[in-house]
Amino acid sequence: MIVDISLLTRLSLSCGGRDITPNSSKSRALIAMIALARNGQVSRSRLSEFLWSPPRDPLGNLRQLISFLNAHLTAENANFLKADRRHVGLDFCRVRTDFHDLEGLARADDLPGADKIRNLEVGEILGDLDIGEAAFEEWAEEQRSYLQRNTYLALMHLLERAEDATNDALIEAISDKLLKIEPASEEPHRALIKVANRRGDKGMVIARYKACEESLRRLIDADTSLETRQLMQEIRSDWALAAQKPAGTPPTVRSEPDLLHPNERSDVAAETQEKTGSPLLRVNVRHVNTGSTVDARVAGLIDELVSEALADAAWLYSVVDDPADMLDVDYELVCSVSPTEETIRIGLRLLKLPARTLTWMQFVETPAADTIRAAKELAIVATAALEREILISETSSAWSCPPEQLSAHGQQMLAIPLLFRLTPKALNEADSLLTSAAERLPQNGTPMAWKAIVGFLKFGQGFTSDSRASREELHFLTRRALELSPKNAFAVTVAGHVAAFVEHEYDLAFQFYERAQQLNPSSAYYWAFSALAHCYIGNTQEAIDRLEKYRSLWPIDPYPHFFNTARCIAASMHGAHEIAVSIAKKTIAENPNFNATYRPLISSLGHLKRYDEAKYFIDELKPRQPGFSLEWFKKNYPPLKSDQHDNYINGFIKAGLEKD
Repeated sequence: MIVDISLLTRLSLSCGGRDITPNSSKSRALIAMIALARNGQVSRSRLSEFLWSPPRDPLGNLRQLISFLNAHLTAENANFLKADRRHVGLDFCRVRTDFHDLEGLARADDLPGADKIRNLEVGEILGDLDIGEAAFEEWAEEQRSYLQRNTYLALMHLLERAEDATNDALIEAISDKLLKIEPASEEPHRALIKVANRRGDKGMVIARYKACEESLRRLIDADTSLETRQLMQEIRSDWALAAQKPAGTPPTVRSEPDLLHPNERSDVAAETQEKTGSPLLRVNVRHVNTGSTVDARVAGLIDELVSEALADAAWLYSVVDDPADMLDVDYELVCSVSPTEETIRIGLRLLKLPARTLTWMQFVETPAADTIRAAKELAIVATAALEREILISETSSAWSCPPEQLSAHGQQMLAIPLLFRLTPKALNEADSLLTSAAERLPQNGTPMAWKAIVGFLKFGQGFTSDSRASREELHFLTRRALELSPKNAFAVTVAGHVAAFVEHEYDLAFQFYERAQQLNPSSAYYWAFSALAHCYIGNTQEAIDRLEKYRSLWPIDPYPHFFNTARCIAASMHGAHEIAVSIAKKTIAENPNFNATYRPLISSLGHLKRYDEAKYFIDELKPRQPGFSLEWFKKNYPPLKSDQHDNYINGFIKAGLEKD
């Protein structure tokens, strides 16, 4: 029988209508960890580390817990655990979770029935999991944030589709769940107002609007947005018109304004931007009005910090003041500050315009005395998150746009996922798109910087036949990008990597990186690329620290295999060969096309004397890069410190790599 696991409220298990939740909090914690693992399994070492702190024999305690759980679930005829010597997982054929069911409903072509959503319980996410272990509590808090955000986004996606289909019963069910997650979110309030209006229930329309007003005032001390007030004004106008018309007169049909495709802009805006070369995305940063001087000061500080950082981002343009014409603003970042007796809750929401679709949100609660420091830290996180979330959103829009309608910005966005595929064909397609974007934006350095990334990827993959010509082209691209966009932190970072990886000019590279950090310290690209340069000069611990900073800024990287390879290189050069092998294998599973991942993996396997595995990956790399050998590595790879160079090469020799 199928076992249902509830994650979106107090963690519980049911089978055939029976509650089979184990009483042990450690058992529930273990189930939560494997249910939320990407592939449905977690290593025993990780489970024991999170569930028991030393010196309490973690692995022994884990064996006892698994034995107890097996006995409990077997007695209930519901054993879904799968355990071997290294991992504990679940049998996907016997388990389903409410969160993954919801994600499936959001992806399905057909809308679900209203009862499906009504029966979804949303409450204290991952509740009742207090086991008194700091490592697990930190993990659980991260997962709660992840589940809340993605549950909200999945429901918002369903709400948009339900509104398009005018499915009022489903709209009501979804809005009810959304308001349980975020009571101050205006989108579900507006949806409920529209449903009541379609039913002709004026009293309910007013009641719904008052509920929205009260929630905003109570939770974030703010007024309803202009969009919500305009909706009520339109509804009241329709009521007034209907009262004046004779009986039997058809109702007024309110035409919707034409909405541009995400990759289209007004003709004037597009023409102006293609001539000037300014970035094609604009972000409006604002905070909701509050009655508190402290709250307004904190929200205003975040406005200033985020706006300043966005001004130097690769494809964003910050608009600090609310523009008169919102049609030419692509995204809006809204900051809210809500005080309690001893703490202040700061919330950020990124909305994609004109539909005001929620793209990202984050909340932090901090002691009132520590508010300014927390605001500064949140601004850094927000700037990095916006770069990531807008990249993902714009890439998705570019994929859905017909090629002949792509703007120059759309061509850049389409090129990015292509170049990270790392195949010769995909890199050539990306290069062609970026060449066209550069021609259409002759005064913008960003396409040139991305072309430089394509160039050094081809160089590192071994796809170039003339290394000298490749170096000259990369030198031209980075120089041109900096001439056009000298304050673009992304372009400066790319120039730093070309200087380090291709030219081996480390002093010049660090000059570029220092400048990039001054321009945008929130750039995940800066932290990750500069980490590689530290690898090359022997500062492996500094490289590892910088890669951890990158991961803190971009915990969810849309293309993780690229910088996970950097982590693998740093670990291998640091002598942490087991870690290097573990990272490399996961990275190759994500994308087997990145040749750079195989090199530290093979060297580390050689040092670990795992010769059969090393031979397997050498054989895997050969057809991808036929010319790879010790001589190729010595000729093309950046020169390392002598001891690192010898260790790296010795790893290859031990692994059985041919000299030429």
